[in-house]
Amino acid sequence: VAALAWSAAGFSSPALVSKHAARRVFGETRRWSESRETPGAATAEAAAPAEAVAPAEEETAVAAADEEGTTVPEPTPAATAEDKPFEIELSGLRWRDELVGDGESPETGDVVVIDYRGSLTKTGKQFDASYDRGVPFSFELGKRSVIPGMDQGVKSMRVGGKRTLLIPPRLGYGPVDLGKIPPNSELKFEIELKEIKSGAAAKAGMMFDNVKGAFGLNLFTFFTALFVLLFFVPLFTPK
Repeated sequence: VAALAWSAAGFSSPALVSKHAARRVFGETRRWSESRETPGAATAEAAAPAEAVAPAEEETAVAAADEEGTTVPEPTPAATAEDKPFEIELSGLRWRDELVGDGESPETGDVVVIDYRGSLTKTGKQFDASYDRGVPFSFELGKRSVIPGMDQGVKSMRVGGKRTLLIPPRLGYGPVDLGKIPPNSELKFEIELKEIKSGAAAKAGMMFDNVKGAFGLNLFTFFTALFVLLFFVPLFTPK
């Protein structure tokens, strides 16, 4: 009977037969014997769905693997956004969309409102973040009001999107030493495009928002806003 069990289980050596496999085979033999005594039992068993046997076979395989000192391979984890490769522009800018927005894309001259986090690619040390100030940052696209890498990276975004930029030194601050940013540093920016504005009022509001973000709400920002309304807004307003 043992030889029959080993042969039916597909093992060439008795040493490779686990007790779980032997029990399964002996159980099959017992059911086969009972079916000969009880007519129709074998037919009913054959009609049982194959899915009912699958969990038992899986448990037997796991138990046999544990007894033999082997492990069952874990399933391969699903790919995440961080596994996606970066797109590379001819300028050397690298970018990757973490979330593609469903809004419009900005055009040159528009005021874009973003939240961002800037860090050094080499060390991962953060040097600036609008998230920490609680006020988004605004700038006029394509007017050289920010570093070239930021201009290029935001231009093809859509409102509601999130993107990671890796900006080489020549599109960042180059050889200039800014303290928190050493010379010739590659910069990493995590950006969220929140809004697109246009017109003279948007440009005046951009200046006030950035001053408020840098200094907070106080008398200085109040008089700065008053100065902008009195002297700068008329420059952008048609006569």
